[in-house]
Order: sequence, then C-alpha cells, then structure tokens
Amino acid sequence: MQETDVIREIREIREAFAAEHDYDIDRMMEALRHSDSAKGRKVVSFARDWTSGETPVDLRSIPEPGKTVSDASPRTAVDAA
Repeated sequence: MQETDVIREIREIREAFAAEHDYDIDRMMEALRHSDSAKGRKVVSFARDWTSGETPVDLRSIPEPGKTVSDASPRTAVDAA
C-alpha cells in the first residue's frame, strides 16, 4: 500500500503527540479528555456506576420494531444466565 501525504501527515501528528506525552498512554488520554472538555464536548462513559446499585441495561430488553417499551419484557443479567 502506498503511503499518501495525508497518511504521512497523520502519522507525524500522532508521533509528535505521543512524544509530547513521553509515550505515556495515561497522560495522552488525560490530555485528550481535557481537550474535549475545554471545547465543551460531552464525554460519554458506558462504564457501570457501581455506587448507584442499578444493573446494566440488557440490550435484549429493547423492544422489537413496531412495539413500545412497555411491550418489551425486561431482562436482567441473571435472566440471561
């Protein structure tokens, strides 16, 4: 595969960013999070909030097309086992 100017530029930017953060993935992620929040972007996390006591959503409980949420039978991780 031939390396284009765009791909070369992206690789150079990626390398410079990694070098700027001493190739530390935690520092790179923190910088990206800070950049997103500084620009007003919302950060979404699918990590479970263990303090809430809620169980994660089972995607199988989403209703089929044409049905409403109340028609769907809720399932938990225990039901799936």
